[in-house]
Amino acid sequence: MNSSHLNVEHGPLWERVMRTLTSEISDGSLSPGDRLPAESALMARFSCSRHTVRRALSELEHLGMLRIEQGRGAFVHDIAIHYRLSRQVTHSRNLIREGRRPSSRILEIETRFADAEIGTGLAIAPGTSVRAITSLSFADDVPIALSQNFVEAARWPKIELAKNGLLSMSTIYAAMGFAAYRRLSTVVLSRAPDTDEARLLEQPISRWVMVTKKVDADPDGTPICYGVTAWCADRVQFVIDPEDP
Repeated sequence: MNSSHLNVEHGPLWERVMRTLTSEISDGSLSPGDRLPAESALMARFSCSRHTVRRALSELEHLGMLRIEQGRGAFVHDIAIHYRLSRQVTHSRNLIREGRRPSSRILEIETRFADAEIGTGLAIAPGTSVRAITSLSFADDVPIALSQNFVEAARWPKIELAKNGLLSMSTIYAAMGFAAYRRLSTVVLSRAPDTDEARLLEQPISRWVMVTKKVDADPDGTPICYGVTAWCADRVQFVIDPEDP
């Protein structure tokens, strides 16, 4: 019998739509990462209203079977990326290990004065001139992280090399003579995203993000970068790996 006929005797229509989609996810008809048809197509398939479709999709998202991304649609929830936090964290290597295609886009580079938090992270006095590099990172063209990295302006005269998104932070380090670097510290917390974060990460503002605050250092242990990154919590799972170089 065709499941789209919804021959389920009991329950409201949205629940029967939900059961049908649940069955298709469970039997593999819909695979992890697949995007569901548009709402209009689901309305036609199930002969129901937009409200009914949205209620069913909302319940499936609540159950963790779907993720709904603003402007992109509903996707069968896939396994979160296992992102290793280690002594030398390399974004590209982490994603390649997971079979994902990494990419990034530098959104802005600006000069500002360090506040107390940035000054502490870089071991410089508040008010010191720093460069703030804002970038968006992707896995298979899906946004997963929005970062702001801060470097002391006096130490990084060639930071313009990073313009137009040509270089990642690790390649910026290499261009400045720090091909070898290490992570001094990483702090992880969670909070609600602001409007810009939710928009750039293509997620509902009601869905929280994980935030990392990190300090990278040169081989002598001198801080070279302080960074704050907002991560999509349902797309990334951190793995603490202190033994990984």
